[in-house]
Amino acid sequence: MNSLLRAREGIPRSARRLRAGQPVSIVAFGTSLTLGGAYLDRLPAALKASYPNARWTLTNRGRNGYMTLGAAFRVDADVLPYAPDLVIIEFAHNDVTPILVDFIPSALEGIIAQIRAVLPHCEFVFVYLALPGMAANGPSLAMTAYEAIAHDQGIPSIDLATLSEMLVAGGEADWQGPPERALTVDGVHHGPAAARLLGEPFAEAFLTLLAESNHDSAPPPGTRQGAMTAVARVRAADCLLNGVWAVRPLQPSEERGAGIDGEGLAEAVQPGATIQLAFHGTNAYCWVSGSGVLGVRIEPIGERYRVGVEAVGKWSLCSLMETQPAAEYKVDVIALNAGLLLGDVGITGRLSSA
Repeated sequence: MNSLLRAREGIPRSARRLRAGQPVSIVAFGTSLTLGGAYLDRLPAALKASYPNARWTLTNRGRNGYMTLGAAFRVDADVLPYAPDLVIIEFAHNDVTPILVDFIPSALEGIIAQIRAVLPHCEFVFVYLALPGMAANGPSLAMTAYEAIAHDQGIPSIDLATLSEMLVAGGEADWQGPPERALTVDGVHHGPAAARLLGEPFAEAFLTLLAESNHDSAPPPGTRQGAMTAVARVRAADCLLNGVWAVRPLQPSEERGAGIDGEGLAEAVQPGATIQLAFHGTNAYCWVSGSGVLGVRIEPIGERYRVGVEAVGKWSLCSLMETQPAAEYKVDVIALNAGLLLGDVGITGRLSSA
């Protein structure tokens, strides 16, 4: 099933180091499907069998609830500490709304540029997964956006989304059902059978990619203007302005939440509780949950959006604003009623001291 692989420029540096027995650090950076590891399950044994003298590590940095936009704020914490030679990127599965698809080019190119600013020779592979039916009639919008960047930058891609649809359509698997046939346990997250149904083809495609990557490395392309290369991420609990907040650690039931990472969160105890920060840039985002409602006031533009949050038990990323061209701004995040939970506030740009 190597038709799921588009090798493009390949990963020649990583392949060369594996063949030479030099250490290779691989980071899998993706959604909860990466965290669950089903499609990665067969890769370690396949590498060991084909490259018995190779020295490699595979670090799983999958995260629940993340999408490409949110991932751009996680590079410093989740990728760079492992000094990867190769990063497997899997976020298209969660890019299911138009605004998230619209942000893929700037966010994905920003992820790559942030990594290459520190590790200029790092290589990449894109992995595609999708919700049931999303790729039944062709690539999802997120996959198409990823493929445009893969084509421009020569990055290989492995399409497990189309493979999943083919397995179900051909009667070899079900989305849900008996564990020995079901790709997922709940319509979203992979079940035990996915390690065989997807993990084996993925490992085969990865080995094929290595075998075809027997040429010299091409110089990486330059960073495009507008890519999310300058980002800042701050705990909401560190920029409380007024009102009544409860700052507390995660509860066990919240530990699967995206964007919080055990660092604590701010909970609005009364309406009007406000968080404020100043930045120079173009956009602000906030990881929110709970049954509260938030409003956003941006100076000097004035109030732009009111965003209702109905995401009890599920962490989500809300885009708070899309400003005019980069400038100095102050943003207030206002709890319009009690119960709003805030994790991180992310800025496309840099925090300012104003």
